[in-house]
Amino acid sequence: QAIVANNGYHHLGVGRWRELFPAARCFAAPGAATRIAKKSKDAGTLEPLAALQPLLGEDVGVIEAPASRCGETWAWAKIAGGYAWFASDVLANMELPKSFVIGTLFKLSKSAPGYKVFNLAAKVILANKKLALGTMLEDVRKHPPRVMVPAHGDLLDRATLAAETEQLLAAAIA
Repeated sequence: QAIVANNGYHHLGVGRWRELFPAARCFAAPGAATRIAKKSKDAGTLEPLAALQPLLGEDVGVIEAPASRCGETWAWAKIAGGYAWFASDVLANMELPKSFVIGTLFKLSKSAPGYKVFNLAAKVILANKKLALGTMLEDVRKHPPRVMVPAHGDLLDRATLAAETEQLLAAAIA
């Protein structure tokens, strides 16, 4: 069993996951582990992602985004018809927030509504957006998503998802 913290901003549940799965090993990218150690009293020790790699088969990938400020990590696993992806905070599938100010920020940054690159989060979590999204685009082309589980918003499951995801990422780095 393995638990992976997807970035340093998603630290609140690490301790609870440890309680639920006490035999599981917990992993995080270095930037995530540093922030989680500062923010969470019950997260415990997090092993580096490099220690996770030998436990994964060739049909599973856990990748730290290059130029990440907080250990932003995405993951994919082979399923029938393609791959199931967890996009972390890079891609989102959100409605516009009800708050006028926050909703306007989401709309103006093209972070919502719908399936989008989460540009507001990218400003905070990525030091080099073009490099990180370009790397994700390469990974999407090698492991085309059939299912996408964003950290924010509803799950997506459709045959056109790989092409949509490629278009989103390509447009964001153009």
